[in-house]
Amino acid sequence: NDDTNGNMMITSCHDDSLIAVLCSLYGENIFDCNLEWPPYGSYIIFELWKDATNDNKYVKVSYNGEPLQAFDGKDYIDLRDLEQQWHDIMIGEALFFNECV
Repeated sequence: NDDTNGNMMITSCHDDSLIAVLCSLYGENIFDCNLEWPPYGSYIIFELWKDATNDNKYVKVSYNGEPLQAFDGKDYIDLRDLEQQWHDIMIGEALFFNECV
């Protein structure tokens, strides 16, 4: 088992979809962030990390190359917390590959 190999998934969307993702991360605090409408070529990166000391997984998020401080001033969130935050909008892997790929 080689844990050094990572997976990468790339998807594309329109600016209004980026706004929807940003709103889902910031929640009602989106209005306090002074974010402009996404310029052409904008992107969001989600990176999955694992803490070597306790094997907890967390997600780091950046927008146009800058860390998002969307999680109580931090640029990362525990994977379980993000899953809980998105529980009502997430779909399963099988449905994703059946409907979206």
